[in-house]
Amino acid sequence: MNPVLGLVAVFFLIIANGFFVAAEFALVAVDRAKVENDVEAGRRRARVAKGLLARLSFHLSGAQLGITVTSLLIGFLAEPAIAELLHPVLEPLLGSTAMIGVSLVIAIFLATVVQMIVGELVPKGLAIARPETTVYYLGPLVRMYGIIFGPLIRMLNGAANRTVRMLGVEPTEELSHVRTLSEMQILVSASSRGGVLDDSASQLLTRSIRFEGKSAEDVLVPRTAV
Repeated sequence: MNPVLGLVAVFFLIIANGFFVAAEFALVAVDRAKVENDVEAGRRRARVAKGLLARLSFHLSGAQLGITVTSLLIGFLAEPAIAELLHPVLEPLLGSTAMIGVSLVIAIFLATVVQMIVGELVPKGLAIARPETTVYYLGPLVRMYGIIFGPLIRMLNGAANRTVRMLGVEPTEELSHVRTLSEMQILVSASSRGGVLDDSASQLLTRSIRFEGKSAEDVLVPRTAV
């Protein structure tokens, strides 16, 4: 293959890899309550995101499939293309024998670094920093991808679920967003430390949580004791 055409193909594969990475992290990090509020406000993209979250395991499996396939193709195309472009530069310096090994090492290094930064770390950072925006923009494409490759994704996801059941764990399709009282108390404390809640609001919420399980008899003073 022409090395220039190979690098053009690699460029688009890295973009695709970044798409799958961003989709995966955004689906996990997105605030489900915010999505629900946006659905009630009539945002169409929020409805798409809600549908994706209802089948979270399926779409995460699809993202993993996309990441794996694009990563393999990037390695398959990038390394020989870069190595071939390096041959005219390295051959006068190293000779034809040493040039082959050195150019291959440099090609692997460059392909790995570019893919890691552009195809993985940058999309991950964007998705974690702006999960709602990311999932709203990528949602329609993720849904279309799931429709096209649905049979293959379901087959792989089913095999993974059977393996999980063999380990004694029942797989779930979506993450639980229900919070226990102890978790709510931790969230209130963290919000207070972060400056989101003032001291009075934090104390009120903490006392309200601790009030659970008590009856009026526990807190009221008997009339005869007044």
